[in-house]
This record gives sequence, C-alpha cells and structure tokens, in this order.
Amino acid sequence: MRRFALLALVGFWAAGCDLSVTNPGQIQDEYLDDPKAITPIVNGVAGDFAWATTIPGGGGLYNAGAMLTDELVHVGTWIGLRLLSNGIPDDWTEADGRWSGASQARWTAEQAVERLSKLVENPDRDVNVATVAMWAGHINRVMGDHYGEAVINGGSPQPHTTYYERAITYFNRAIQIAQAINNRDVLLSSLGGRAWCYVQLGRWSEALQDMRQIPTDFVFYQIHADKTDRERNYFYWWGYLRDECSVWGTPFARWGLNLTNPSVSEGDPRVPYDISGKNGGDGRRPFWRQRKYKSYSDPIAVIKGTDMRLLEAEYALRQGDVQTAVAKINEVRQYNNTRFRYNLPLVSAQTVEEAWPLLIRERGVELWLEGKRIADMRRWATYGADFVQRYIPSVVREEAAGKPASQDPVRNVILSAEKLYLIIPRIERNSNPNYPR
Repeated sequence: MRRFALLALVGFWAAGCDLSVTNPGQIQDEYLDDPKAITPIVNGVAGDFAWATTIPGGGGLYNAGAMLTDELVHVGTWIGLRLLSNGIPDDWTEADGRWSGASQARWTAEQAVERLSKLVENPDRDVNVATVAMWAGHINRVMGDHYGEAVINGGSPQPHTTYYERAITYFNRAIQIAQAINNRDVLLSSLGGRAWCYVQLGRWSEALQDMRQIPTDFVFYQIHADKTDRERNYFYWWGYLRDECSVWGTPFARWGLNLTNPSVSEGDPRVPYDISGKNGGDGRRPFWRQRKYKSYSDPIAVIKGTDMRLLEAEYALRQGDVQTAVAKINEVRQYNNTRFRYNLPLVSAQTVEEAWPLLIRERGVELWLEGKRIADMRRWATYGADFVQRYIPSVVREEAAGKPASQDPVRNVILSAEKLYLIIPRIERNSNPNYPR
C-alpha cells in the first residue's frame, strides 16, 4: 500500500488522473486489480489520513491548527511553527510537506473509491468501498477546516468550502452502503463527518438530523503505532519529547490539569500537562508538556458523540435557548464523569452572555488536540468583532521587549491572527499552471 500511496503523490498534481502506473519499477497497475490488494489499499488510505494529520517535519494539519489557534504555543526553534504560533499563515518549507501529505491522502482515498467500486462484486454493499469513501470524506473535511482555498488535482483555486461539498458526496456514499450492510462504525463516523460539514456550511437543520443519530458515547479513532514514521502520532513528539510546542501561554494552561502542581489550574483532566522545569528550545518560553498523547501509539479521535452534543448546544445558543444549551454541555460533562470517573462539576447559566464562554471552553477542552479548534474559531469569527472581543480567549503570541518571553508576555485574542487558515504553499503555486501568479 505504501507503493500505492507513492503513486498517488506523483499523480495528484494532474487533473483527471487515475491509478494507471507509468513507472513499472514500482508496481504493475494490474496488481492493484487483484482482490488480494483490497485490504492493503483500505489500510493504506487510513494510513495516509493519519500521516497527513500528524506528519513530522513541522507537524501535520492538526499540529499546524493547534499552533495557529490557542491549543499550543511555540517555544522552540522551528521557524515555520513560530510563524504559525505568531498568527502568521505558514509558507515555510514544511508547509509544502503538509500540503503534499494532505493532497496525497485525498487523492489516494478518492481513487480507491473508484478502483474498489470496479473491483468488488457488489460495490453498493461492500464494507471496503464504504470505508474508503468514509476516509475520502474525512480528509476533504479536514482540508476544508484548515485551508483558505481548495485546489483539486491541479485545478484553479476554489472556495475552501469546496472541500466540504466534496466531503458530503463521499460521506453520502459511505452512509448509503453502511446502512445497507448495517456497519455501525462507518455509518456513525460518516454521519458525524457529514454533520460537521453541514455546520461549517451553515446548513444547521441538516446537521442536526445527522447529529441526533450519534450516541454520546460513540468515538471513532484514527489508529497510530510506534513502528515506522508513517504510523506514529507526532503530537507526542512535538508536545512531549521535543521542546517545540508548549501548553504555556494558552488558555488551556488555566483550564487544564497541571500534573506538576494541580492547585494552580482549574484541573480539567481532559487537558493534562506537566511543567518540565525548563524553557523550550528558544531559551525564552517555558516548556509545559501536553500529556494527552503519552506515546507514539496513542489514537486520535476523528468523530465523537460528545462533539455532536456540543454542536447541538451551539445551535441552541444561536436560537437563544440557554436551558437546552446548558443541558447539552452538562450531558457531556456527566458522560465524562461516568465513563472516565472524572469529577467535573455541572455548570449553569441564565443568559446567552453567560452561556457562550461555557460552550467555548467546553468545546476547547473536550476536543483539545483533535484538529477541530481551527474550524470552531473560523466559524465563531463570523459572529463579528463584538463577539470575538467578549468571548474568545487570548494566547501569548508576542514577546515583551527586552525580557524573556516568560516575563510580562503580550497576550492577543486568538482571532488577531493575520489569517486563521493555512495558505496554499509554494509547491502548489509554482507547479500548478492554473494557479494565478
């Protein structure tokens, strides 16, 4: 499957490309038409998604989103990460790798849907077709969350919402098949992904229909393993092993559970971190290590029922229904108390103004380092400047003149970022004849 993925890397630049092999030294095209190739293809599609989101060399899409918002602050020497942490969309070298990895994952998944649909006996009832269609939906969704434009197979730039529309098409296919064969995981994961896309498109009524079918206790993971670079969860590397990304300077340092000194934070166990006792690689900012991912093998949640409950809470707030919004937030907190034996107190609010900070915090801690924060922020930014100033928390982006960054740091509202999305990098702009110069 790795060879299959390498072919995708070569082919995704060209519009209308297929899986035909032009380099017989890698693999013969007809080998992929063997039923024995089905399982490697499906596994490879899932692997490409995990690689694109957590890739080393500057981090994948999830790490970039964490840097550009408020989930982590850069404390090291990696230039591209410092740009993102300062609120500047990254056009450094690793931006090329992120784009290539994500585009490869998208192209490979979409082509796998076409290939397997021709290869299996009954594609409308085949779990493998449903699975690769689901992953094609998720990688399009994640690219829509993180990029400011969409570029498909060497075409001209389109609105970033093109990715969401594309994702919905693939989720529709996965849902149809999963319902026919009664595959719960693919069905609920695809319903959750489609609901997320509907929310980002402002199609709340359709989103709610999907959300209500997803139980609060449902979780669908991307799987990682400590075997090869391609399989590892690099949040562990960036935020724990290597002194590059820190919880210091973020609102999560206040909200989370400080394992070194629990009494100085609010103590939410969904955001565990510790204080290393040293500065990061830049010698100026404290390195506080995330402890959510404690190994390269830790999985990352892709779709969660708790996410759906909190989106339902947001819709209720949009309608001025504070009671329902608070009930949904408390449903999530009670679920965590029951499932993980946490001790999260239930919250209360009487007005919309009181409820919004509760929701923003709850979505932050519940979905911390799962690649969702950037889309939340982009959605909330559309509420206007007054909303941003009143409800959006701040993050350390600037250094105090003449002092170590840990002394009197300058805090900025997250949405002070120049652009709250990743830009199309040079590797695409310079090689794509359809991209305006």
